[in-house]
Amino acid sequence: AGTTSTTGRLYGIYSIVTGPLIMTHNSVEFNTVNSSSASMYYLYNGYNLGVTMSATISFNTIVGTQMKHTGITYMIYNSTTQWSPAVSNIQGNSVSGNWSKTGSGGAVYFYYNSNSGNSVENFFENNISNIANAGSGATYAYYSRPAGAATQNVYNNTISKLTGGTGIVVGIHGQIANTRSISGNIIDEISGMGAVYGINMGTGTIQSTVHQNKIYNLTTWGASAMAYGIYCNEGTVFNIANNFISDLKAPLSSNLNAVNGIY
Repeated sequence: AGTTSTTGRLYGIYSIVTGPLIMTHNSVEFNTVNSSSASMYYLYNGYNLGVTMSATISFNTIVGTQMKHTGITYMIYNSTTQWSPAVSNIQGNSVSGNWSKTGSGGAVYFYYNSNSGNSVENFFENNISNIANAGSGATYAYYSRPAGAATQNVYNNTISKLTGGTGIVVGIHGQIANTRSISGNIIDEISGMGAVYGINMGTGTIQSTVHQNKIYNLTTWGASAMAYGIYCNEGTVFNIANNFISDLKAPLSSNLNAVNGIY
């Protein structure tokens, strides 16, 4: 798809099916968008008027380009009301080449899920790299906050070379789900002027298991910003073991605890 300006939402592939979804082996590219404050979706699965069944979103490629818009970018948007139990398998998706956004504002998400049903989400073997967001918006490789009874499994992903502007930059952000397992991921070369996180576990979790992840080369250049390898916000039980965390840097920060391996 290609355009120079738009005032409405822009979709690469759009799905609101109520049955099982299989979205696989697609290559999606937007040519440069010079002027837009609207949201942009490369792959969209969202049906809020009813309930959907299981979804498989696999082996899709987001083709790198330079975007100049100021709106939010979703590379994979998977946020629906689902039957319980339902399963989302997000596997083998990647970014080809260098993807960048130079417009001010507007968050960037490689994967986004918010308020989906009480389902199981498996996010694995994805390669998320070479994403740059020069504005003030946040940058996330994986962002998921499903319903409270959901399960998140995030494993064997490679997240590398995420660059932010003044907004936060996060490799893996998991929130709300009752049960969460994050393992075998490689997260490196994350940088920006705001706070940087390898793994950020938000509110609502009864039990989180985080093990055998490699997190290194995280740098914040902000004057008072902080770098976190693994950040635990709120939850009942955290099992954090056998992770490798190295080379976290905040060379310009005046914050006394600017560098945190596990917080």
